[in-house]
Amino acid sequence: NKGIETDKLKQTLDALTAAQSQNNDIASKCKEPNDKYGPVIANLTVRDKILSSIYPALHDAVRWVEEGGLGKLTPGKLEKIPVLALRWAHDRIASNACFIDGRSVFYALNELIRVHRLPDDWSKENGRPDTPDVILFEGCLYVATANRRLTVLSMFQALNRSHMTFVSCNIRSIDEPRWRDKLLGNSNGRKPALTTKSKGLDMTFGGGRNAVALHCGFNLFDIQDSAFKVFKTLLQGDPRQDILLGAVECRPARRTSLADECELVRKVDGRSLWQVMNRA
Repeated sequence: NKGIETDKLKQTLDALTAAQSQNNDIASKCKEPNDKYGPVIANLTVRDKILSSIYPALHDAVRWVEEGGLGKLTPGKLEKIPVLALRWAHDRIASNACFIDGRSVFYALNELIRVHRLPDDWSKENGRPDTPDVILFEGCLYVATANRRLTVLSMFQALNRSHMTFVSCNIRSIDEPRWRDKLLGNSNGRKPALTTKSKGLDMTFGGGRNAVALHCGFNLFDIQDSAFKVFKTLLQGDPRQDILLGAVECRPARRTSLADECELVRKVDGRSLWQVMNRA
């Protein structure tokens, strides 16, 4: 009997040893992923906290996309979209940095900053709301219209990092022939709106380095040159035009490699506008 009991005890001990060994193997395998991915998860957690701290708007926009914001958009509907989730269809806008009506994009930015305009306060000449048309294409939400407006809204968003700026958009489908042709062009000679080479992430002004920003047809950042041109325009057809224009001149004040900055000068004594204003 003692021999039988000894054998049973030995079998039980062997079974317990095997079970313990199996548990150790399982525990070791469970630990491996933690050893491998634990540091990665920790780093991602730190990065998430940093992003939410220094740029909450971008953090929230990433969360909006990650939670399926793009997939929930319904073609044919008007929906609020985070500006940071939108992409330009072009790489550049007008060289004069103006809208079609001649007003500067910087003028519109100033209106937004001073709350004289809201992100959705854009209208056509007939007074009807002018809403951007956006198209989801290859996982990116492109503005098929209103690239200049997105430029203004992106600058405004950059100045408001604590919260997302939203803009109402018409959701269009790439499967709809009209909007597919608008974005991608067609064989009938229609040029595509989608010409970006940066996946819609970068924007610049056209015209090269010598182009200048205008507002209503006048140089936005050379105020004295613009004032002189306004003065000349007002005097067109006036019989005193030559006399009045002869009292002042607009001459280069500072030469650069790209353009001259001008200043207004009284011909009678050679004093510049700056000298008159400051009594120099």
